[in-house]
Amino acid sequence: MPLEIFEAAGLKRGVLLGGGFAFNAFVEMCREISKGHAADRLERFFSMLPDPAFTTDDDRKLLCVNAVSHVAKALLTPYLQTEPDEATKLRIIDALIRLYGDPRLHPGTWANVDQDLLGVMYRWLTEESFELLMEVLNSSNQSVQWKTREKFWRRYIKKGFIKEAWVAFGPDAKRQAEKLIRSQKLRSKGSFGVLQQSQIQGHHSVLFMRIGDLTISEWTHDGKVRFYRSNNKSKPTLYRLRYDPEVIRRDGNTDHLKVHLGYWEQDVASYIRDVTGLRAL
Repeated sequence: MPLEIFEAAGLKRGVLLGGGFAFNAFVEMCREISKGHAADRLERFFSMLPDPAFTTDDDRKLLCVNAVSHVAKALLTPYLQTEPDEATKLRIIDALIRLYGDPRLHPGTWANVDQDLLGVMYRWLTEESFELLMEVLNSSNQSVQWKTREKFWRRYIKKGFIKEAWVAFGPDAKRQAEKLIRSQKLRSKGSFGVLQQSQIQGHHSVLFMRIGDLTISEWTHDGKVRFYRSNNKSKPTLYRLRYDPEVIRRDGNTDHLKVHLGYWEQDVASYIRDVTGLRAL
């Protein structure tokens, strides 16, 4: 195992493991792992990462603390063109966020990561935000009004058109998410924002998405879907931890909006196509 190799070289403990020779060896290992995760290569690499408990005396932190670009290269490069199985994907996401934080919330930490690799991470986190919303809605029996919208937006996710996504939960939905996390019933443990208490029902939530030139806010229940062009100074900011529902529901701030009635899917798809050139229907 990799750790045994370091220990045999006298580099297993303390400052030695954080020294230049050990770090360079770790970087070379990252480069090799980035060539592919076949057989037990990925499992061996995970043994080099700090324990999930992230205890303060875990010497493996010394190798990883300043190596975000190398660890990201090792874990994400094989998936620039392909996708891992779901269990592997979730394990990689968890490891990277545990080590370096969510790149959406801590962009400075990830600043030296190659943009293509960061794109893989953002693609996965976009899917995770969407799935997080669905799991909370389904677990609280609040998904009925969302079913048509889920089917509609999944088309854009599957085609890779939604480059970024972020969910903000109402107070009741937030408590439901936290309950699922505590009971380990939540597939995703992704980050999310919260809707401040306002004139909304506690289980209402909103999904923010970015498609091409558009920022979109889509409500889970009887709210409208709202569109903002990139030059709109009133467009919602993704990845905030708190949102004022009254602000993001102001129709006058939008470039376009649609009520979920009639042939809303066709109207929304047409607007997205006209602005971005992207077609999912």
